[in-house]
Amino acid sequence: MTFGEFIKAISSLKLISITRDKLAAELFNSLGPEKKVYETTVKPWIDKKELGSYKKYFRDKEPSEDGFTRYLKMWPSLDWKILREEFGKIDTDIVIDLENDDKDVFYRSLFQQFLFILKFKSDSASLPTIESLISEEASNENDEESTNGTPIEQMLDIFSNLLYKYRIVEVLSSDIIEDSMDIVNFVEAAKSGIINRFLRLQSEMSYLKIREFILEIENYYHLCFMATSESCTDVFTLLHEEENDSNKFGKSALLARKDINAIYGEIFKGQTLFVY
Repeated sequence: MTFGEFIKAISSLKLISITRDKLAAELFNSLGPEKKVYETTVKPWIDKKELGSYKKYFRDKEPSEDGFTRYLKMWPSLDWKILREEFGKIDTDIVIDLENDDKDVFYRSLFQQFLFILKFKSDSASLPTIESLISEEASNENDEESTNGTPIEQMLDIFSNLLYKYRIVEVLSSDIIEDSMDIVNFVEAAKSGIINRFLRLQSEMSYLKIREFILEIENYYHLCFMATSESCTDVFTLLHEEENDSNKFGKSALLARKDINAIYGEIFKGQTLFVY
């Protein structure tokens, strides 16, 4: 299977509202390379049948399975069973699990296929099993439970670590929508690592404010994504156009940033993410 066949299998379904080249660039960048790629970079990769190693974009970094999976899962219309059926039509060099009726197993095998195409794998990697997934999840739960402090302190520590890990301050300050996959990854990690895990704290103000923060930053991402998709421009241009009644996006985005900042201040008693 080639890079082009992989991308075309997804884009041909017409279940997501972006171009084939944009999909290829965003999917590659979801792996977390040190050097991001753009549509003009990936277009030749799609059209050619055989390419060399892509490892130069990562140097010593390992491709992110979480980033890859979260990117595909962020499209509600991209049903994984339809995706599996489409990949089943390709019969060359395929390591994707097309039989196991488990969504997580499918996505992990899809990630392995992508690495195989990008020549991170020299041969067909062994596919994950449900048993290995359960074992890994249990290990992660044990690691989480070993965190010191009260439940609220643990929750706040995890929240702070996620903000740092996914570069939220940098992303919100950058005005570059290509960096916003970090927001998608942050939202997914925060929902699973905080909202779902600390349900017993749902009456606590810290929990409620973190949930509000997650919703606000998720809304900000969708606002930026929809605006740039429709206008084919970047967030910086939209934010810094001349202030007038027609610039609804700029005003909405700046207001959302201020709201995110204010909610953060309520979580950490007057602290700020950034200064206006």
